[in-house]
Amino acid sequence: MMRLFRSLCSVLLLLLFPVISSAGDVSAMQVRTVDVSSDIGVFAVSTAGDRIAYGHAGLSVVSLAGDKSDLLFSDRTPLALAWSQQGAQLAAVFQDGEQTQVVVYADSGEALRSYRIDGRVTCLAWTPAADILALAVQLRTFSFGIPLKAQLVHLDPQGSVRNETLFDTTLKKGTVASLGDELYRLYGFDLSPLGDDIVFTRFYDPPVIRRNLKVFLRHLPSGATRLLMELPTEAGSAVWSADSEQVVFSDGQQRTVRFDPWTLTSVRRWDLPGRFLAHSQAGPLLYIDGQLYQDGRLAAQMADGKAAFSRNGQKLIVAGKRQFSIYSFPEAAQSPLSQEQRQRLLTLRTLRAKELVTLDEYQRTRRELMK
Repeated sequence: MMRLFRSLCSVLLLLLFPVISSAGDVSAMQVRTVDVSSDIGVFAVSTAGDRIAYGHAGLSVVSLAGDKSDLLFSDRTPLALAWSQQGAQLAAVFQDGEQTQVVVYADSGEALRSYRIDGRVTCLAWTPAADILALAVQLRTFSFGIPLKAQLVHLDPQGSVRNETLFDTTLKKGTVASLGDELYRLYGFDLSPLGDDIVFTRFYDPPVIRRNLKVFLRHLPSGATRLLMELPTEAGSAVWSADSEQVVFSDGQQRTVRFDPWTLTSVRRWDLPGRFLAHSQAGPLLYIDGQLYQDGRLAAQMADGKAAFSRNGQKLIVAGKRQFSIYSFPEAAQSPLSQEQRQRLLTLRTLRAKELVTLDEYQRTRRELMK
């Protein structure tokens, strides 16, 4: 009943206060659906929003232009998917015994190269430099418990693999047995749009205290890592804002928060569990549990499900059981950073990560740089 009441109030707000801004006219949003023949598992939308790769009893790519026919890339079911930032290649994760295979495909479906990684890869992302980052979880069984190692694996286009340990821990045997494959959901990361920071989650299984998730920020060039927040294990994902300055995360129960990872303060809060989160990397659009927010304000009601924006921000895809809901937004005027601005901003962010500038100095210099 309360959920219905909130939905009615949301619709009333939309009727009274249509949302329009320079970041894209949500009121001019177009909606359509694409049906597929199998249940949808993991999925990823291409940079331009013209293709969706999805797992089912195999790996297929459906084009959102033309005849929308599926192209089968593999008869194996992927654990994770990610399109390159240029949109011409797709990385897919497949389990192979105690190892994981990451296969990179051309958009035609041709396998270009592959990597083998010890353990299970839970998620992956492409960097601006066309490297792939993957989070690999390795488990070993001993009489006293189950040691777990989480590694951030760097895969470069030439085929080399470099491992960077994020943390080591030990889990109770009963915990691993009771969670099963759900355990791997508790380890994930999101790469900032600028490509220099990640937020990642770490599962804690103490002997007396309640199990929990801790969210960390890691600056990749320096390795500087800081704890941001402790959450219940039901928590949803953590995602970056478009400017790489704030993080949105949820407790999976009743609260979703936009958070400043440097002042450790909540910027905005929504009374939503945040089971499904997605943030546009091109502007202020944020999807939470079937609701679209623009600049923090409710803009539209949508289908409820796993969601992802295209990198250019012009498409939002929401997955149902056997159907994709596709929301298209008018192209927004953007002022991308010049190469010089980007490099200076990355240098400034490194100084902040190493605590060589104060937060006030950082904000002041950043404002001047962005002019």
